[in-house]
Amino acid sequence: MNLYVLLIVSVVIIFVIGLVSSKFGIGKKVQNAPDFLKTIMVNISMTVCIALLFFNLPYSYFEFVRFMVLIGGIFNALVYTRYQRTASVLLSSIMVIMFNPLIPFSFDRSEWLKLDVLVLCALAVLTSLDFKELRVENKSDV
Repeated sequence: MNLYVLLIVSVVIIFVIGLVSSKFGIGKKVQNAPDFLKTIMVNISMTVCIALLFFNLPYSYFEFVRFMVLIGGIFNALVYTRYQRTASVLLSSIMVIMFNPLIPFSFDRSEWLKLDVLVLCALAVLTSLDFKELRVENKSDV
């Protein structure tokens, strides 16, 4: 159980750094880089949290993941709205609704695992789009 606690703490630290920090080395050259680096870090931390759901962890961890996805999804939706990325806003909003801890959906474990796979795919798409955005901005900045 200590390994799980260490992993959860490290994911929370990455998540908080992604939300709070605004200065990265690449961000000095590219105007929008800090925002996209934050979304990348938030997406990676949400991916790790959701991937751990495939293990037999206590229900309290699932509640923790619900709050992580809620906060991360809202943050990502706000950033994507600022840059008019409608599809990314839609994907983030769907994740927020599905993992909503205030009015939770109740599915069987097998159904949740299928949804988790879909959310992991959506996070992979969002992260790759953010990396692509960084590369495009870096090329135009040089």
